[in-house]
Amino acid sequence: MLNGQLLCTLNGTVYPLVGTVSASVVPNAIIVNNLSILYGINSSGSGSNVDTYVTAAGVTNWNNVISVKITLTFNNPLYVAGVAGTPQPQYITFQRIVSVMAQTGI
Repeated sequence: MLNGQLLCTLNGTVYPLVGTVSASVVPNAIIVNNLSILYGINSSGSGSNVDTYVTAAGVTNWNNVISVKITLTFNNPLYVAGVAGTPQPQYITFQRIVSVMAQTGI
C-alpha cells in the first residue's frame, strides 16, 4: 500500500491493484476494477438488524454498525468487446456481508 492505494508487484514492477491496470499491461491478470465497502447500520441503535448500508462518511455513530458489505468488481477475462451477443459480461462482481463481532454476538 502506498498513499492509500493497494499495490501488487509482478516481476519487479509495481502496479496499482484497483481500477487503473489494463489487461494489455498485465496479460492474463485478474484485475480488480472497483472495490466498495459499505457499512450496515441500525439507525435506531437497538437490535441487530441492518436497515441501510452507507459509506464511511455516512456513518454518524460507529456503535450502530452491524455489518460490512464488501464488493469487488473484476474485469472478466472471457469478455470480448465488440462481439454481438457475447454470453460473457464485461465485469464479474463478488460480494460478501461480514458481521461485526461485537454487534451480532459472534
